[in-house]
Amino acid sequence: MSGMSLSNLSMGMSGPTKGVGVVLTPLGVAMDWAARVTANGGTYSTDTYDAVLDYLIDLDLAGVLNKILYLNARCGSDIIAARTALIAVEGTGLDTATGTFAAWNELNGLVNSASGIMDFGVKADNARTTANNIYIGVYSLADQAGLNAYAIGNTGSASGLLLRATSEYMIFDYAGRRSQTDVGNLPNGSKTKGQLAGSQTTASVGGVFRNAAQIGNNNAVNAGAQRPNLNWRLVAANVTSGGEIISSGLTPTECVNVSWAAHTFNVRLGRGVTAEGLF
Repeated sequence: MSGMSLSNLSMGMSGPTKGVGVVLTPLGVAMDWAARVTANGGTYSTDTYDAVLDYLIDLDLAGVLNKILYLNARCGSDIIAARTALIAVEGTGLDTATGTFAAWNELNGLVNSASGIMDFGVKADNARTTANNIYIGVYSLADQAGLNAYAIGNTGSASGLLLRATSEYMIFDYAGRRSQTDVGNLPNGSKTKGQLAGSQTTASVGGVFRNAAQIGNNNAVNAGAQRPNLNWRLVAANVTSGGEIISSGLTPTECVNVSWAAHTFNVRLGRGVTAEGLF
């Protein structure tokens, strides 16, 4: 169905997705997303709207909703809805897609079948995120293999990637600080389903997370340079994403709660995600 009639209720583009300091509420964000999907020419179902609202409520109960800089749940009845971010403190709130993606099907999530890039429109150099205060996560709907199989960063090259997940390890590397698992230390072998994330809360406290487990620590300051002030984007080929999130740094408990919220949301949408090997 087309978007619900929210013309008299929506806060529009000047609403809760825009502007540092705006207090976000689950209902306000859900209504704003629905109105922007419709304004962009996209559609969504009542069930999807309800799932989005529940997802936002879970994030609010976890105490992280107002820490979020960018959130896209990759949902809706068409690719326009899937490109419309739930939260975009910066940027247009409508991701820019280039390259090749599979035909949109909400049950499958965002499937990058070749060289597709989804540009979030959010700059890496932002007052709400610093080298010591950042969280980046992606919900993987499929096991992936190969170097940088899942990645969020500035470019398609390893030197510009902020979060990488391969069949054997995960790396979170922002502004020269690196948290990673040892090679072969990713649980369940090549399993990369679920919420894959990196978080940094101080100069020495950070790590990489897979669902309910922290699987790697910040063990050193890497020699890498500050990431260029370019737009964040989902950059790797052959990924299947159920959503991405960028926020200020989250504690281990908050990381776990975000993982549960993202997992519950994707299950509610009927996507092929099972609990086995996830939590």
